[in-house]
Amino acid sequence: MKTTIKPNYSNSHIKEFLVKLNIAFVTANIEFITNNISDDVIWHIVGDRSVKNKENFIIAFKQMSNANTDELTIDKIITHSNEAAVCGNITMGTNKYAFSDFYEFSKTKKNQIKSITSYSIELKSK
Repeated sequence: MKTTIKPNYSNSHIKEFLVKLNIAFVTANIEFITNNISDDVIWHIVGDRSVKNKENFIIAFKQMSNANTDELTIDKIITHSNEAAVCGNITMGTNKYAFSDFYEFSKTKKNQIKSITSYSIELKSK
């Protein structure tokens, strides 16, 4: 899988973590993801559904992780306090999607995700 990270985030621990998290999502690395989400995580998949708690998150993730990703591009990562946003593109075969994910981190455990709000749209071919 080709991975393009537009800016260099090697100077920011949380941004490096978010790069690893997004790579884990597209490579179906469930172990990395489950180690970094809270037991009461909430995942809002806009236009589709909301998933509550780690067990249901894992079920939903496994249902969605059957597609092979050919390319991940991360265009921007923005962080502030216990919140972050990541946007970019994913290519799967001939389909390309733009995504934006918004994260809220637990205040009690560093790098543990409390909630995710995900937006995804399919891009039209030119």
